[in-house]
Parts: sequence; structure tokens; C-alpha cells
Amino acid sequence: MESETAVTVNLADDTPALFERRRFLTLLGVGAAAGAASSIMPGCSGPGVGSAVAGQAVAKLNQNENQIAPSEVERRAMMEALDLANRYPAAEGTLIAGLAAHHGIDEECFLMGCGSTELLKVCAEAALGGSKELVQGFPTYPTLERYARVYGAGIRSVPVDATGHLDLDGLEARISDRTGVLYLCNPNNPTGAVLPDRAIRSLIERVPGQTLIVSDEAYHEYVEDPAYRSLIDLAVSRPNLVVLRTFSKVYGLAGMRIGYAIGHPGTIRALAPHRLQFNLNNPGLHAAIAALDDHAFVLESVELNAQSREAIIREMPRFGGTPVPSQAGFVWIDFKRETGPIRRALDEQDVFVRTYGHSPNHLRISTGTQGNMDRLFAALEIAVG
Repeated sequence: MESETAVTVNLADDTPALFERRRFLTLLGVGAAAGAASSIMPGCSGPGVGSAVAGQAVAKLNQNENQIAPSEVERRAMMEALDLANRYPAAEGTLIAGLAAHHGIDEECFLMGCGSTELLKVCAEAALGGSKELVQGFPTYPTLERYARVYGAGIRSVPVDATGHLDLDGLEARISDRTGVLYLCNPNNPTGAVLPDRAIRSLIERVPGQTLIVSDEAYHEYVEDPAYRSLIDLAVSRPNLVVLRTFSKVYGLAGMRIGYAIGHPGTIRALAPHRLQFNLNNPGLHAAIAALDDHAFVLESVELNAQSREAIIREMPRFGGTPVPSQAGFVWIDFKRETGPIRRALDEQDVFVRTYGHSPNHLRISTGTQGNMDRLFAALEIAVG
């Protein structure tokens, strides 16, 4: 491994360009929808909350949310924190101390964000701009690319292979002295594939010190593949690597917007000025603090995800879909034909999945409860015949 002094990242400001085990955990179904809303991300399509009328349940399987959250522990913490609505958030230090104990690393290695989304923006702002470039797989989680374009960076994308895995050799071939950020979404979204630990660590050793490597581990807790391993142990000692984690998935706090970065203390200090001041909220902070000790709920969420993911993979072939083996909170499925009509037919039945403009033959379906799965499969019977 390179010494700390040999690894440097240029984080100077740039001028942005213009521009059932346990009855399959049948705990609670998706809540009744109370209105119509739509949230379509650039480059993909599909409703957000959905078009269900008030009082009609939906199967919302398009945004990779934890369908059984929040837990009772988290609910209590959020309710108690409502008394702090008139106060600026002051519990960040408590949460960081809890995270440090949880991961067994120093508190100075953490940077909190308004979800990991803000931290992706922080990395783009700090390490891209001008003539810098982002190197990434494709398709992958698009948020960092969007911010990179805002800051005027070039984008160099390498297609994933037929199994949905990132092409590490292809990524390395695109790295140059202009590469400001190398983005590794692991497991990858939307394909659900993981990077083998040995291969990714070998690549990291060869990445120039001036390139910031961002390892996005949003679905870490759901991974079962023994070839996978978190990069946190490497990030705390290597200044050009940061790992991103979130409370949005296994902890089920997507609406509370709590994420964090782990890295070398010097890198964390360099990134910190780029984040929004008072970027966290009191209910979210207190829910996250409580969630760290809610081990039963985490196990329940992991178990539900594994069983639901297995059910989707098992059932898709009878509807004409070929699923890519997934280690995340969703499954990526190739139907060998345009999936827009399938999604629209599912929409009409209040079952919501995601399609992408860049991959018109694919659907991404989030995991969920047994009730969600029953509705999904029944709706697919109608949608595909």
C-alpha cells in the first residue's frame, strides 16, 4: 500500500462551469396512498408516490425503500425530537460518536450529509471542475454524474458487462491525470452486482493519488456474496478514498435524509467546507441515533430483503424476464423487449417499478413485503399475459 505521504488528493476549489422466515415478515403492508404525485428522475421514468386514489393501497417498488420502516424505536425517537423543532440540530456529535463505536474507528473519520446524496455533491464540488473528469461505470447511480456536469467536469463512462458488473480494467484504462473522481457504486445501482474485494483493492493501489475514489456502499447490509467486502478499513488510512453509507436503506430512514462519509481525517477536513451548514434535522438525527441500537429491526430488514429478492429472481422468468443476480435492495431484469408498456400496465394497477431511458428493455424492481410481491406478480400476469 502507498504511504500516506505519497497519496494526495487535490480538493482545492474550482470555479464551476456555467452551465417468511417469520411468516415472510408480514408486518405491515404499504400504507394507503393519500394523493397523486409524480417524481421522474432525469434519464429514467416512472411515478414516485404513484397515481393511487386516497384509501387505495399501492405496491411502491420503484425507489428502493424499506417497506417495513420506520421501526417503533425510530418512531419514538422522531416523535420525541419534535419538541426540538424550534432548535437548530445539535446532536450530530452524538450520532458521530455512535457511528464511531459501531464501526470501531475514530470520530474524526466521519462527515455527515443530508443523505449520501449531499456527500456525492460534496465530492463533485471538491474534486471536479475545470478540466477534471469523472470516471464511472454505466449504468450506475447517476447523482454524482449530474453534479459533475454542473461543475463542468468531463464524463468517461465504461459499460457494465452482461452480468451487470463494472468493468474494472475498462475503468482503469480511462483514468488519467485529468481524473478527479473515480466512482464505484458497490453494489451497483441499478444492476445489483458487487465488485470482488481482491480486484477492487488491487485497482485502488494503482489509482493515482490525485484522484478521489468514491465507494458508494448504500446497500452494504444487504450483501451476501463472500467475495464482497467494505472498503472502510482502507478508507481511514488512504487519503484518496472515501466510503459513503446511508440510513435510507436497511434503517428505513430515506425521508429523514441522513448519510455519512468515512475517510482519512485529512480528507474529511478538506471535504467538510463544501457541505451545507445545518444540513441535518432533529427528528432524523435522533432516529438515526436510536437506529444504531435497533439490531432486531436491522436483522428483520435484511431477512425481508433477502427473501423478497429471491422471490423476484425466481418468478421473473415466467413473465419473460431474465433477472441479473442481485446483492442489493432491488433486482435488474432484462425482458428482451421494450418495458415501457409493461410499466404503464403496472401503473394502472398501482404497482410501481422503474424503467430507464438508457436501458429500454429493463425493469428495476425494489424488494418489499409479501403483500407487495403478491400484488406485483398478480399485476404482471395481467401486464404481460
